[in-house]
Amino acid sequence: MHFSYFVGVDISKSTLDAAIYPAKDKKMDFLHFENSTKGLCTMLTWLKQRGIKVSEMVVCAEHTGVYTNPLIAFAHKKGIALSLNSPLDIKRSMGIARGKNDAVDAARIADYAHSRKDKLRLYEMPSDTVMKLQYLLTERRQYMRQRTALLNLHSAMSQYETTNARNRHESAITHIERLVKKVEEQMIAIISDDMEVKRNYDLVSSVKGIGLKTAQRIIIDLKDKIKNIGGDFTGATVAPATINNDVIDGAVSALVMLGFPSAAANKVVQAIAKSEPQATVEQVIKLALKQL
Repeated sequence: MHFSYFVGVDISKSTLDAAIYPAKDKKMDFLHFENSTKGLCTMLTWLKQRGIKVSEMVVCAEHTGVYTNPLIAFAHKKGIALSLNSPLDIKRSMGIARGKNDAVDAARIADYAHSRKDKLRLYEMPSDTVMKLQYLLTERRQYMRQRTALLNLHSAMSQYETTNARNRHESAITHIERLVKKVEEQMIAIISDDMEVKRNYDLVSSVKGIGLKTAQRIIIDLKDKIKNIGGDFTGATVAPATINNDVIDGAVSALVMLGFPSAAANKVVQAIAKSEPQATVEQVIKLALKQL
């Protein structure tokens, strides 16, 4: 992929800040706008006014969870190339950065994208199954936070708590736990209806120490790395004699998220890379799980 322009976007709950690389005019090549479809339309108009076509640019941003969703949906609808990256990776690339504001952060993200133009991974919209699971995991997380808050309140105020207050707390906690159970049952049903996701889920959850929630979280977080780790080598695309470094990095990242030590995961993956140079990320992960 080849891009002439790199647009760095700094994301917050209510607003977005964008900067262009290369910047001809630091003042004109920076835009502050609201984090909404309307705001993103403003950004696209601004880019066109700067003489930048959608086909010539890539938008780069940190993946900040739900605050990133408007940008993801807009980019998908408009056919804009989008690269979402780990905030830690971007921070590390900057080294010791003095000064911090929205304009500077956006410019640094744009510079990060340009410096890694040959290694940028474009974001792919997840399947409907993964999108549903993401929503349900968020819903479950909110319920669990409410449960924790009630338990903490009960613990802190137990000596002053009246019988009626205790009953209300217990009733509320019980109700939340029932809601959590319903969410979990719905998640299992959704996973079971998608053969590919179910296969990956079964493989990940078979790893000792990986529970229900962790397996679901991993399937979502690594959707781009383990699209089908249950597959075999039939029909595999012929690759170069030396395995791609992106495959190695992706496999190691996946295994570390599964809980395996980074050094051990890297050692096993490197060995597999030598013996199976045509293997894809999912195939490397599958082979590594048998050795770790």
